[in-house]
Amino acid sequence: MLPEEKVRQIINDVLDGQKSVQYLDDNYHPADIAEAIDLADGEERKLSAFRALGVDMGSEVLPLLGDEARDLILKRTEAEGLGDLIGEMDSDDAADILGDVTDEKAEDILDTVPDEVDQEVSMLLEYDEESAGGIMQIELVEANEKATVAETIEKLRAKADEIKDVHNIFVVDENRKLKGVAPLRDLILNPAKKTIGEIIDSQPPIYATVDADQEKVAWLFKRYDLVSLPVVDNEMVLKGRVVIDDVVDVMEEEADEDIMTMAGADDEALTQTHTIREMVQYRLPWLGASLIGGFITGALIWSFKMAI
Repeated sequence: MLPEEKVRQIINDVLDGQKSVQYLDDNYHPADIAEAIDLADGEERKLSAFRALGVDMGSEVLPLLGDEARDLILKRTEAEGLGDLIGEMDSDDAADILGDVTDEKAEDILDTVPDEVDQEVSMLLEYDEESAGGIMQIELVEANEKATVAETIEKLRAKADEIKDVHNIFVVDENRKLKGVAPLRDLILNPAKKTIGEIIDSQPPIYATVDADQEKVAWLFKRYDLVSLPVVDNEMVLKGRVVIDDVVDVMEEEADEDIMTMAGADDEALTQTHTIREMVQYRLPWLGASLIGGFITGALIWSFKMAI
């Protein structure tokens, strides 16, 4: 957690009309700005700080905000303003943001974005949010297996502004069916005239289908030490990719769910339970069992102490 002094410094710099967005970008990571807004005092100060970021930086910060600040901004920002932000986001982040607003507002937002963004995000929203399709992003670099290394590198350069992080090139045939994965290292080390199909691993590629559970996706990343994973449909047609930062979020989410279950309250129960009395009734059996177990353990320890 950021120190209180650092939070004040970031918020003051953000609200300082003399400090440009470029200054903020040069001096602070978007994650630190997001945390500072989360910890800022009062709704109006949070809102003012976020609005001062502008569209480009705001689109990076919004997905990183905590639930309270994000909900505040989504509630107090008009559809057109959110459309501007979503238009600058990765497709998976845009889909997540739209999933946090009402269906009516989501439709209003999509009406303000370019058709290409509308189609991409709408497609992602069709998938279960806890599936590979629900957490993947559309932005990736693919290359036909017959393309040369030189041609693929040029394609990569052309997409540099559109795609921030590129770890692998996804190799497909003329029907966009996945054939393999080529790490950037292989592009650099192989001759320019060699085809991509010649440099990919002879083993079948590791992938997830769009309907695969996000826990399986996380398992694949852990088992095979991946930084990105292609996502395909049932016909092996390439649909998107999952990157490591999304998997870290999945692991944290799953860990939180496991902890809540161990505590006798899963996420669904907590969100559907609104009164203290209902929460007590729900958790009392688990807490009672834990208390009895503690008494039994204490009694056993005491008996051994007396025996010694």
